[in-house]
Amino acid sequence: METNLIIGHTTSTSAKIWTRGDGSAGGMLEVLTDQEQRLGEYPLDFDGLKANSCTVEVVHLAPETTYRVRLRIKGELVGSGRFKTFPNTDSDNGFSFMFSSCLLNRGYVPSKDKVFQNLQKISEATKARFMLHCGDQIYIDTTDKSAPSPPLFDHYLSEYEKNWSLPGAAEFLASNVNYMILDDHEIKNDFDNSTLGLEKYRTLGLDAYEAFQHDHNPDTSDNAYFYSFHYGSVAFFVMDTRAERNSAEGYMLSDAQEKAFLHWLDANASRLKVVVSGVPFIIQVSERVLSREDQWGGKAFAEQRKKLNAAMLEKGARNLFFITGDVHSAVHWTQVLTNTATNEEVMHHEFMAGPLGQVNVNGRWAFVRKGKHTHVHEAEGASWPTEGYSYGYKRKNIYHKQFNACVICISSRQDKYEIKATWYGLQTPLNRKHPKQVMQSEISLPKPM
Repeated sequence: METNLIIGHTTSTSAKIWTRGDGSAGGMLEVLTDQEQRLGEYPLDFDGLKANSCTVEVVHLAPETTYRVRLRIKGELVGSGRFKTFPNTDSDNGFSFMFSSCLLNRGYVPSKDKVFQNLQKISEATKARFMLHCGDQIYIDTTDKSAPSPPLFDHYLSEYEKNWSLPGAAEFLASNVNYMILDDHEIKNDFDNSTLGLEKYRTLGLDAYEAFQHDHNPDTSDNAYFYSFHYGSVAFFVMDTRAERNSAEGYMLSDAQEKAFLHWLDANASRLKVVVSGVPFIIQVSERVLSREDQWGGKAFAEQRKKLNAAMLEKGARNLFFITGDVHSAVHWTQVLTNTATNEEVMHHEFMAGPLGQVNVNGRWAFVRKGKHTHVHEAEGASWPTEGYSYGYKRKNIYHKQFNACVICISSRQDKYEIKATWYGLQTPLNRKHPKQVMQSEISLPKPM
């Protein structure tokens, strides 16, 4: 087994470092300056119940400073990594980050290792400060046809090892800050808690997800996978749209997560806000091509989506945008919410990226056409404070190939934020100086007065 390091949740003074051992001995994580001056050591106690993984939080660091880490087992150097701490939360300096989703490969181009080599090229070229992995980091239900149904825990572990032990993956994960959230294929395709007979899939899938992904995310309460973090003055809320959902009961977010999201909106009213949703919140697929029942546009989740939209409208949350994955296409859509009592409008944008590697990709034919369903009155007579609202949405650009990742560049001006979304395709050959740009969108969002 190749020993991996993953740089996880980072702040201005700390960073989470994830690794695995072989179960035979503990290890030691050395922390050094970028000039390789030794700062300290952290003992590693590998957890056999979590696939011999271990996560340590390195603390007492300085903001905006580069550090190195080295992993030793039985005194032998077996892995190394590098990261840069975030700025303080009052910093309004511009920055870039990456996101994408859906890493499936069954021998098709691009190979998984080429995927991570491309991501590394993009990160270096754009100076991205972190990567958001928006779901389907493994495909437990489609890659190993020999696995029993439901799969054994070892099958889940094997899929993570296949994806992350390759040289390109090991380099990327150990030299970039990574945030992750699950979607259905970490458990089972279209997983929903209301579907009978999936209890074992859920238990095994979430156990593996915790061991390989969630442990290096920000800390959360027990049995919760949603979380929030800051990069400088920008606030991020990462929704868990999969593990809590129950279509029979009509919700994708539990009461606790919904309350946490609304509290986050209030607590960060004056900040630029980014909402990460594993499935599209604004973007609408065409029912003639794809089912939207697994997404926020599905009938089962319509009421909760209305409630969240009404809350964002009531709170005047204009300085907010969404990012998502899931549908295997690069897309930019907008949503306009209108308070029908006051005619006040709030516009939101959603950017979609992915797949990182997929057989099936979706072009323009897979999405609702521009203008359809514009100004649908969803909330007349609703019980929340606004008397009603309407929404209209507009399709911008669409690009579909077997690989795309998006870089969001945020610049702060005196009265607004300028956000540039640039999608990158597969770069072949990899020795090209600049990654291949395939699509770009630019928006401006107002700063609160």
